Amino acid sequence: MPDHQQELLKFQRRLSEKIPRRERFEAAINEIAASFGISRIESGVGPGRLTLYSSGMISDSLPLEHVYRGGKGSKKKILVFPVNECFTEEEAPWIEMLAFSCAQYLEHIDYNRLIERSAATNPLTGLPNGSGYNTTVRRLFNAGMLPAYDSFAFNLKGFGYISKRIGLKNADNIMVIYASEISAFLKNDEIIGHLGGDNYVALIKKEHSEAFLKLLSGIPIEAELGEETFSARIAATVGVWQIDAESLHDPLDIVSKPSVALSIARNETHEPVCFVNEKIEAEVNRQKQILEFFDEALAKREFTIYYQPKVNSDTHMLVGAEGLVRWQHEGETFSPGTFVPVLEREGLISRLDMYVLEQVCSDQSRWREQGLDPVCVSVNVSRRDLSNQHLSEDIVAVIEKYSLDRSLVQIEITETVDEQEHGLLSAFLKHLWDSGISTSIDDFGSGYSSLSTLRNLQINELKIDRSFIDNEDFSDQDRIILTDIIHMAEELGISVITEGVERREQLEFVRNAGCHTIQGFYYDRPMKAEEFTTKLAQKQYKK
Repeated sequence: MPDHQQELLKFQRRLSEKIPRRERFEAAINEIAASFGISRIESGVGPGRLTLYSSGMISDSLPLEHVYRGGKGSKKKILVFPVNECFTEEEAPWIEMLAFSCAQYLEHIDYNRLIERSAATNPLTGLPNGSGYNTTVRRLFNAGMLPAYDSFAFNLKGFGYISKRIGLKNADNIMVIYASEISAFLKNDEIIGHLGGDNYVALIKKEHSEAFLKLLSGIPIEAELGEETFSARIAATVGVWQIDAESLHDPLDIVSKPSVALSIARNETHEPVCFVNEKIEAEVNRQKQILEFFDEALAKREFTIYYQPKVNSDTHMLVGAEGLVRWQHEGETFSPGTFVPVLEREGLISRLDMYVLEQVCSDQSRWREQGLDPVCVSVNVSRRDLSNQHLSEDIVAVIEKYSLDRSLVQIEITETVDEQEHGLLSAFLKHLWDSGISTSIDDFGSGYSSLSTLRNLQINELKIDRSFIDNEDFSDQDRIILTDIIHMAEELGISVITEGVERREQLEFVRNAGCHTIQGFYYDRPMKAEEFTTKLAQKQYKK
């Protein structure tokens, strides 16, 4: 008589080897079914039951039924059919244990699939996230099917202002409705991905592409938000790559090429649609080179820190600086705008941010050893870094490594409209606040910045964006808005600095509005550490 205990243990060991998979489950059952006298095993109820194992033998015998309660109250029924008329009394308890092992493993498979789906899905809209979208892209690329598609990258126009008007939670509801509308447009084998915030990508069949562009020109959205009805027509700015087999060499191009076209549409042409052309193809190749040389550039310390002074316009004294990164490569100097967006998109920016922080702390330590009186230096941190749960601890660790007073380092970060990012940002800033490290919200007054920042985030400083003063003439409205922002910030104990001050009239405008800390070419340009060392020794600017 078969040793059912050993057979059952063998079955369980086989299933515990690796990540749960249906194929492994079926193979393990096939190995031990005969020794248990099993002709068939089924799961589920009704005519749609799933056959887990079948010997191919026809049996009219009644099965043993076992029902197991799984996670969150779910039930799973396992039916085990005997080869003979019925299972013996000795076999029955072993069959029950086998059925339990089957039910347990099936639940593991379901749970693992849920995890895999979650990892590949945007939690707000349920659409594929970047990882899920790229998985489909690679599958189509390997199958040689991508030339049948056009690739899209699009960003919703004015969604940040909608968020400010109706609140982040209501804006999330609108985003879900929008995602549902564009999903309803899809035909077989087409896909839309939600990368986060108001950024989307899509693969649309060429014959369907024109209709998709028309859809993106404006989708009417209506929703009940409490007692009010929200109604708007949401349009998108779009980058499009009409994929052709000759220029398709890398599946990564499916996102990068239309993304570059989208950036040009938003920041240069200001047209609703931009198609990939030769110029954009060259830009994509340049971005690939950035990624190719990045690791080597870090190792060779090709990234150099430039310091731009911050000056008190009342005393004309140096009171701080911002550490700005430049890339010195093969005799050329590249500004952050050429490489930071690429590194952010590819998830590499945190490595550069920590490199910059390390260099700034090293310079601060050196200035202290030279007997100079250092000033607080601000370092930019990308919002993409917030995915690192230990970011604040990592920052503190670098400062502690150089035994610096924590008042000598400030962290700058831009505000975000994405609710999930907003929560991460709030927690990050609070941890730095509790750790005694100064924080600043960069580019305030542009894009998605909101007065709720003053209320909801624990910060030390607001940096007024240069766009606030980038006018030939300043109106009463400009003066009133800027004065009120500065007054509210100061009432809340938040200091204010204005960046991009280049002309005397700009300086006087922000001084009259109540801001006396200035960063910009009016006083000084960004400079290498050696030149900034001289500034530290002098401190005083000419009046």
